[in-house]
Parts: sequence; C-alpha cells; structure tokens
Amino acid sequence: VDQRQKCPYLDTINRNFLDFDFEKVCSVSLTNLNVYACLVCGKFFQGRGRNTHAYTHSVQAFHHVWIHLGTNKIYCLPDNYEVVNTSLNDIKRALKPEFTRQQLGLLDQNTTLARDVYGVSYLPGFVGLNNLKSTDFVNVVLQALAHVTPLRDFFLQPQNYHLSRSQLVHRFGEVMRKMWSKDNFKSCVSPHEFVQEVTVASKKRFRIGQQAECIDFLAWLLHSLHVGLGGHPRLEQAGVMDVEEEEEDEQDASGGGLKKRKKKPKKKKKKKLRPEDLLGITPPAEGPTVIQQCFQGVVHVKTLTRKKR
Repeated sequence: VDQRQKCPYLDTINRNFLDFDFEKVCSVSLTNLNVYACLVCGKFFQGRGRNTHAYTHSVQAFHHVWIHLGTNKIYCLPDNYEVVNTSLNDIKRALKPEFTRQQLGLLDQNTTLARDVYGVSYLPGFVGLNNLKSTDFVNVVLQALAHVTPLRDFFLQPQNYHLSRSQLVHRFGEVMRKMWSKDNFKSCVSPHEFVQEVTVASKKRFRIGQQAECIDFLAWLLHSLHVGLGGHPRLEQAGVMDVEEEEEDEQDASGGGLKKRKKKPKKKKKKKLRPEDLLGITPPAEGPTVIQQCFQGVVHVKTLTRKKR
C-alpha cells in the first residue's frame, strides 16, 4: 500500500462524531474482524477492498478517510493508500492511548487540565464514567482501581500483558488507559466494551440492567484478572508455592574434608505468595503494598458482610 503525506480529504474529518468507546464491530455485518472507522461520520464498517462495506460507504457517502481500529493506520478510500500525516496523531492517541515510564511517574503529580473537542476541561484520571443502566457498581470499582498506583501502572502498559488470552484483561487495560489519557475527544469515558466483556466472563452474573454489590464485583474482578494473567483459579493453591531445597554437604570436623551424606529426598517448603505476585506486579521492597491492602480489604469487608447476614 502506498504511503502519502498529503490527502485532499483531510478537511472532511469531523472529530465531534468520533467515539471509540463502543464495541468495534461492523454496523452492517456485525463482525469484529478487519473493522475500520469512518473519520467523517464515525460509523464502523468492515474491509477496505472492493465490494466491502467500508468501500461501498466511501463511494456512496463520499467519506474517504478511514482508520483501522486494530492497527491504528489511516487510509484514504476508495483510492486505497495510507495517509501518514502528523496532524492525525491526536486521533491515533484517542483510539489507543500510550504511556511511557516517565509519564507514569508523573501521573499522580499532574494538575494540568486537558480539553476535549467541545472545549470542556477535565483532569486525566478523574473523568466521569457513563452509567449504562444500573452499572454504577462497575463505575465505582473502576474509579477505585484506577487510583491503585501499582495496579494502574501495570495496566497502562499493554506490553505487560500482551500475551494474555483473556479479553477481560485487555478490556480492563483499555478502560484504564482511556481514563488517564489527556487526548480524549470527550471529557467522560464509556466502559461499554468492558461491561460487555464482564457480562460474558461472569456468565451474566454482572450485566447491564441489574444492580450488584460493589464488593462482590470487586472480588470477582480481581480474581478474574489474576486468572487471566496466568494465575491459579483456586486461591488456596495460588497462595502457596512448592520450593525445593537441596541438602548441602557437611564439612567433617575431624579431617576437614567433605563428609558424604546419604541421599535423601529433597524437602519441599511452602512459600506464601503475595497478592501482587498473583498479578505479576513488582512491589516496593519494604512495607505493605497498596495491592496487599486492597486484597486484604476485600476479604475483610466480605467477612463482615457475611457476619451481618
């Protein structure tokens, strides 16, 4: 595919219509494979070649600038060439926000307000979440976890969990990145894709239109993220790890040489894993971590709730 810096249709892009929070499926075929977003009207269509829905829409509606929702590349249809222009980088950052290690260290100190396309100011990390009909319990948990620094920093960098096969892990990471992004086109974030994945992963235990307890959802979410990152589904099995210890040769006190021992089976010692080990997060060397307090708080609150009942 040819690459060009100039495109005669860039002035037709309307950022007010762009919304990347919803499920990325074709509005005609409802497939999630090879989906493009029209940067003129904001609709999602499949394909780029002839006889595809995106190609047909570009010809019929004269909407020529498109972005691939997976690769983040921008194309001009029906001419079918890639547009490489720095003026479009804000759209790419809105679709897939990125954070460097240096930026992660400055997030908690940031007091600079960002502006959306409507001129509304917002502080990254303290944005509102849309209520998708009785999903306020999801929003409460997301707002709380978004300010647990080790957990937040881990999920703001997709390379930490790019090998995970859990869609819930990736959807959670996307919500975290959008909540802390300064390049959003709206001052609020819609957790639509995340809630849909929660509905599937929880087998409709937590879904749109049905209220649930925040503490129940928090416990389920942390456990599901732990399993999605490769942890053991049973916490009592995940909390201990067998460590083999080899017996060392003893020094003979009389001759000064090494005294051979009889072969004995290797001892297995159980070592407790910390909660942050389950999520693959490297904690500080000293003191209880925020992740430990988070896990302990969930267990403590659930215990009190059961006693009251």
